[in-house]
Amino acid sequence: MVNRAAEQNTVLLVGGGIGGLAAALGLAQAGYEVDLFEQATDLGEIGAGIQLGPNAFAAMDALGCGPRARARAVYTDDLIMLDALDGSVVGKIPVGTAFREYFGNPYAVIHRADIHLSIYEETQVHDSIRVHTVSRIVSADVSEHGASVRDHNGQEWSGAAVVGCDGLRSVVREALIGDSHVVPAMWFIVQSVPRTNFPKTWLERGGHLGRTELPYRALPAAGWRGVQHRHHVSQPGKGGLEVREGSRAELLSYFNEISPKPRQLLEKASVWQRWATADREPTEKWGRGRATLLGDAAHPPLQYMARVRALPWRTR
Repeated sequence: MVNRAAEQNTVLLVGGGIGGLAAALGLAQAGYEVDLFEQATDLGEIGAGIQLGPNAFAAMDALGCGPRARARAVYTDDLIMLDALDGSVVGKIPVGTAFREYFGNPYAVIHRADIHLSIYEETQVHDSIRVHTVSRIVSADVSEHGASVRDHNGQEWSGAAVVGCDGLRSVVREALIGDSHVVPAMWFIVQSVPRTNFPKTWLERGGHLGRTELPYRALPAAGWRGVQHRHHVSQPGKGGLEVREGSRAELLSYFNEISPKPRQLLEKASVWQRWATADREPTEKWGRGRATLLGDAAHPPLQYMARVRALPWRTR
């Protein structure tokens, strides 16, 4: 017999990324039961670093995972932006003691995998959050009384509502809106460089070159232990959304006129990967009845100062 009372207090979350796990915590704190579905065998994240401002730390504190994230983050005293053409300082923002006292929280950087782990660990404290891995959702249905999803094995799950946190190719979005078209918007070339002879962070007119310092993680491109330096370059998008091997020659062609230090950084790299980001045409609403969207499923954001992963916590 189906327990209708339990269904009416259960929310279905499709997708176990940063946004999905954060939503699970918020719902559990509000008294709901949560069934979260993730198609991967294990929950985890890939990618590079995220910058966390005071507002992001406040959101994590509200969810209960702030202390875990703080323990894994790397803190800095200044944010410095340099002109790539002549090496001059464009701007400098102190984010040390005075900044932290004024805003009540620090400014830090953290690896995506570490912030995901911090949130995931907090979900394990709540018995009301049930995580189903190896569960690929293939369809979603919404009625005035509730919502249901069906996984790749044909099993159906029902609840009071469903939230699509399932990324660019969202099954829930397809059921609600039906606009499957995704536009490649920017591409990123990401790599690691040995600690010796690398310059500082630079900004180039028309593109972006940045450096992120993070605690060592066992990533294929990491060349040392201690502090891992991940560098990225962005340009307007070309081609599809797949991740593939990058071209050193193509990259250097965009930075012919930059000063020697950032050029030195680009020339020293031996392994590059091309990562694409996406954009969508705006839509009037992200939800219908007892269903809504969160994160990339709702609005895939373009890269901006490595801060877009704070957005799922503030999606309404």
